[in-house]
Amino acid sequence: MRAPQSVHPAELFESALITDSVIHEIDTVPFIVGEPIVSVEVKKPRRNSLAPDGLLDPQFVLLETVSGVLAIVEINVNVQFGYQVTTDAVFESGIASIGRAETITVATSGQIGQGVTPSFKERFGAAYDVEVQRWVDAAHKGEIDGPSAWDGYLASVVADAGVLAQQSGKKEPVVYALEKPAFYETTQSLARA
Repeated sequence: MRAPQSVHPAELFESALITDSVIHEIDTVPFIVGEPIVSVEVKKPRRNSLAPDGLLDPQFVLLETVSGVLAIVEINVNVQFGYQVTTDAVFESGIASIGRAETITVATSGQIGQGVTPSFKERFGAAYDVEVQRWVDAAHKGEIDGPSAWDGYLASVVADAGVLAQQSGKKEPVVYALEKPAFYETTQSLARA
């Protein structure tokens, strides 16, 4: 029996950049684009001096879909100005942006400014409550509402490729071991007859 190798806490935290933070974009991109992610690449620019020793932060995660749509996710957890999630969708004839103006913008004394949410709790707390309540309400009715186990499987496979890309420094393919079971195509209700 081999003794387990010790893992530096920064290495554990680095993979959590993908599995705990970028996982949200990993789940969202296929929903928005309408097709699966097929590769992940992670770029690590110069380290933020505010990051814990050994942690390379920020990182840029490049998610590529089947048709070549590229989503670039910046993860920067040690920036220390508050909690911000923004999205810019760049199209052929325009850009759609969300997430920058969640608080009031004040213009005074030749400057424009706005507050920044201090953490994910204030930013997404109410949304999490609504999500859980919708799931409870649907379960009470014998229905399914929200993401499925299949959605979780897809996101997990991409996240695994993302962690591998962090370690290898290369563009890593996403290899899905399963085809989507017909169950997810046909089951709309858990109601019993």
